[in-house]
Amino acid sequence: MTSSVPPKLTVVWFKRDLRLQDHEPLHHAVSVATDKSYPVLPLYLFEPDIMADPHHSERHWRFVWQSLLAMQRTLQAVGGELHVSYDNAVAFFRRLIAAHPHIEVVSYAETGLHCTFERDKQLSALFKRHNITWREFNYAGVQRGITHRRTWHQRWQQVMAQPALSTDLHHPHWYVNKSLVNRVPGDIAARLHQPDDGKQPGGEHHAHKLLASFLTDRHTHYHRHISSPLASFNSCSRLSPYLAWGNISLRQVYQALNSAGSKRSRSLSAFASRLHWHCHFIQKFESECEQEFRAVNHAYKHFPYRDDDKVEADLTAWKTGTTGIPMVDACMRCVNHTGYLNFRMRAMLVSFLTHYLLIDWRLGVHHLARQFLDFEPGIHYPQFQMQAGVT
Repeated sequence: MTSSVPPKLTVVWFKRDLRLQDHEPLHHAVSVATDKSYPVLPLYLFEPDIMADPHHSERHWRFVWQSLLAMQRTLQAVGGELHVSYDNAVAFFRRLIAAHPHIEVVSYAETGLHCTFERDKQLSALFKRHNITWREFNYAGVQRGITHRRTWHQRWQQVMAQPALSTDLHHPHWYVNKSLVNRVPGDIAARLHQPDDGKQPGGEHHAHKLLASFLTDRHTHYHRHISSPLASFNSCSRLSPYLAWGNISLRQVYQALNSAGSKRSRSLSAFASRLHWHCHFIQKFESECEQEFRAVNHAYKHFPYRDDDKVEADLTAWKTGTTGIPMVDACMRCVNHTGYLNFRMRAMLVSFLTHYLLIDWRLGVHHLARQFLDFEPGIHYPQFQMQAGVT
């Protein structure tokens, strides 16, 4: 009598890519599942260490929670299940390997923070010990390990021109095992489930609805209102949190923009250039991740920022919008409440902190990361340093 080898389980690990279409790791997993009858396990981990990192705040995890609920509804409608676990990543995968040793893990390569980089190193070591393949797909034209950028633009254009992936979710053999997950603690789940007044809701549907309204009419005054802290609320795309958390792919946005065809205007052309910049800055951070800790320009290593006994009070006033400078305070209160502020006003807040108050940029970088609903490490650090004048 021969013993049967259990089929390989393909784990699709979602991180900052919370969507079910134009998602290369998921598309790969579904294709393999269809061809070889392999089961597919969709996974998201609320990692306590990552949640506690000073860059993050509850508004981020509430947006993630809303995104996951939307994905869950779609998957459950086709017999699947998004396994959401409150877990250290290494602990979860150890538990999964013990229950099902024949697995493959697929995900996007994450251009993240030092804490996610350290977690990835631990996971790589774990997977290597167990002979498990972890396949990481490049994200939106951002490439890992490149030594020059001479052909980067051409490669980015190629990625954007490839057809957006449409995945039929009815075919795969979905793996469902709720005993694997640690439920999000009730007090945390209750807070995340509360509506977040004044902030954009997470989910693919909201992203595509916003894109459609921008391309239909809201873009008309984009190039004129982009610098206005009030008018930008309507005239800018407002897609940044959906791109940051992956509710919509940059390729989906780029191709929808191109399909506007003859309707392309000066405003839409300006918007198209910013999609390219989006990936440009993430690529810079991917190649120079030490920006999280030190100035790009080493000449500013010992810059004489203030260290007097009033620094903490001035920093608190900046964070709370109580400096006494009306424009600064209005902008800070706006982003603290809504999670949104247009680019020029973000730059003004950083410039005021570092040039007017002469406070070290590193003392303010976490606060704005926590306020920006669209916090994206690969954009946040290059931009913050540029506006602080230390690049």
